[in-house]
Amino acid sequence: MEEMWLARDRDGKLHLFIDNAAPKKTIDGTWAASGYFPTIIEIPRVYFPQIREYYEKPTKVELIIPHE
Repeated sequence: MEEMWLARDRDGKLHLFIDNAAPKKTIDGTWAASGYFPTIIEIPRVYFPQIREYYEKPTKVELIIPHE
């Protein structure tokens, strides 16, 4: 099952990674997928201000769909 992570690059870009493996931070401060068939979605920079570029690990997220 694929999991999801949020990560912010050094330049402030925020990405949602959907993959079976967590993304890895590169030497230049960007994040790169580490799985075989990732889905990477760029999210507007203003969302999730609590996700900082200096984090050394991506933030794992979970999608919750409430029952009505």
